[in-house]
Amino acid sequence: MRKIMGIVLKLLATGTITLFLAACYGVMMAMQVKRITARSPENTAISGLKVTLSRDTSELGNALTDGNGSADFSSPFPLDGAKAIIEDIDGAANGGDFATKEVVLDTASEYVVSMTRK
Repeated sequence: MRKIMGIVLKLLATGTITLFLAACYGVMMAMQVKRITARSPENTAISGLKVTLSRDTSELGNALTDGNGSADFSSPFPLDGAKAIIEDIDGAANGGDFATKEVVLDTASEYVVSMTRK
């Protein structure tokens, strides 16, 4: 009987400590990352494009494409079904005046978008 009580107390103590640590430090959530890369018709990277992520009428975030033509978005919530709007905000300064494109995100983690000139 004493052995059983010892095991029960150890299990209770372990569970209590785990619960305490989770409450103090939070539970780690897996981040979902999506990368959107913009390419010119000549297949070169386009930097300086504004990429806006939205769902319905809510904006989830925005970023400018970097020197590799990429913008990364991460979220603890699923981004599947969100819409990425890629727009040229500086005109011809980044290699051309590009038309706005929209991409609906699905389960892929990376999207390469071929931009067209206006």
